[in-house]
Amino acid sequence: MSLMRFGAQTAVSILDLDQKDVLQQAFSSPYLMHAILAVSAIHDRYQGDTPIPGPTRREAYHSSEGASLFNRKLSGPVPPQDRDVLWMAATYMGIVAFCSNIPQTLEESWPLKPDHSQLEWLRMTEAKMAIWELANPLQPGSLFRRMADEYDEMYTPLPAAPIQGAPRRRCSASVT
Repeated sequence: MSLMRFGAQTAVSILDLDQKDVLQQAFSSPYLMHAILAVSAIHDRYQGDTPIPGPTRREAYHSSEGASLFNRKLSGPVPPQDRDVLWMAATYMGIVAFCSNIPQTLEESWPLKPDHSQLEWLRMTEAKMAIWELANPLQPGSLFRRMADEYDEMYTPLPAAPIQGAPRRRCSASVT
């Protein structure tokens, strides 16, 4: 049931890939399957009539299993045929990390809360960039190759100088 909902609702909003390709890879890669089920559980939690403030048992289980299996996969050599699966799993595990700590009050949110454990999603983002280098998702033959323009836009550096014609007030730029 979770995989059907994932294919119909969650997958289409995350990766611009054929759902069939994603699920086919998941059936042969337990770490990807658990990452998908964790994201699906998170999506279910947010779709409910009354959102649950923290992770559900199903969400916690699949997040933990996915992370453990993913770590095991990363600790050894990664064959070229596993690179797309690796990047898919990194994407889903990044979503899990980002959604895993939802504050209930303003005081519980970063940067107001002194506990830096809420920055796990930031560390995951840095780890994803290392996996990006390993997986090389834009290489010819990769499922992600057709998303090259999207990735290029996402990772294009911001301009060093203000954009001509943009209101300085909106850009928080000071006149020098």
